[in-house]
Amino acid sequence: MKNLIKFSAVILCTAIVFAGCKKEEPKEDYASKIVGEYVGPIKADETVLAESATITITRTGDNKVVLALNETIAQMPLDVKCEATVAKSGSDYAVNGETTATVGENVLPVTIAGNITEAGKAVLDINIPGMAVQFTGDKK
Repeated sequence: MKNLIKFSAVILCTAIVFAGCKKEEPKEDYASKIVGEYVGPIKADETVLAESATITITRTGDNKVVLALNETIAQMPLDVKCEATVAKSGSDYAVNGETTATVGENVLPVTIAGNITEAGKAVLDINIPGMAVQFTGDKK
């Protein structure tokens, strides 16, 4: 009887261990699909602040990118390097990140959020205290 109980316990433990092991589905890396340079205007409302700005997107990991922007906007240098996450949003890729940026001589918090289409069109909202702008650009 003792052997039957021990054998049953071994079978039960084995079943629990193997039931807990599940083959993990590989995650699709959306970051690699949006890497590149995007060129277009930066606007506040309908006022063009920079006619032909460039935002460079580089992959840093699975579904992680850095968005880099170095432009002069409203006669003030703006240098932003923002780490962001990338997620699938319908047929587009949603990008969201927060960082600090040098604006003139000040370091300010910045958020970047928007979408990039599979066709290579980026629409990004860049929010800095006192200034909300939109970048709309095409992949080079």
